Amino acid sequence: MGSLQKLDWSKRPGTLRSGYFGELLNAVLTPKIIKKVDVVPVDNTNQNDFWLRELPKYNFHYAIRQTRDVYPNKPFVKGFTAAHCNANILIQDSEKEAVRWLGKDYPYLVHGEVTEKKILEMLKYAKKSFGSEVWIRGLETMRKIREKTSEEAIGKQLVKLLEREVKMESF
Repeated sequence: MGSLQKLDWSKRPGTLRSGYFGELLNAVLTPKIIKKVDVVPVDNTNQNDFWLRELPKYNFHYAIRQTRDVYPNKPFVKGFTAAHCNANILIQDSEKEAVRWLGKDYPYLVHGEVTEKKILEMLKYAKKSFGSEVWIRGLETMRKIREKTSEEAIGKQLVKLLEREVKMESF
């Protein structure tokens, strides 16, 4: 996440700005949802960092995924990105890895079957709760994720792993 630190974070929005960063075929996007969520396409087949420069413009990351058998257990990369951007995230509770990191009580989880109506209600709730205690509680969860996935934390984990490996070899 080192390149995120080089971005200009000085002009963060003072109101809710929702953005989806990813490949279009992976997201649940309808015309009504697109009116509320900016779409920043990411083409994973080409090395391109355009979307990174867009991150500071958004404080709410949209991550409602299509159900695809190709990737039944996707890692929570969108969540880690949102956490390092000091942003909340909207995602469904059927994403096990997301719930593992966020907790079942995270305020911006879509529960149960994902429908356009539920998504629009959650986007409305996010707008209404922006800056409130609920919003701040969500950001606190994201801060904890950011700390656990920081370069320093990952480095410490790697050192522990290597130390354990060295101890095992000495037996």
